[in-house]
Amino acid sequence: MRVVDLLERYADLYPDRVAVAVADGATLDFAQLRDRIRRLAAGMEAAGVQRGDRVALMAGNGLVYFDLYLAAAYLGAAAVP
Repeated sequence: MRVVDLLERYADLYPDRVAVAVADGATLDFAQLRDRIRRLAAGMEAAGVQRGDRVALMAGNGLVYFDLYLAAAYLGAAAVP
């Protein structure tokens, strides 16, 4: 089971529960997180990212890093910090 399979399941079961909370106070519920990840993964796929690819991450700690990490996983790619 992939981490994004868990995200899909939790978004279906608990869409309004907090999934991510970061130090600056920003939060996302599971439904919001799933939507962000799906949209970002679609953009990454349109840019040519495929299963097995490595994706370099250059982002500070926070939602952007988390989004990119999960979007890469959603496509079957590996995020490389």
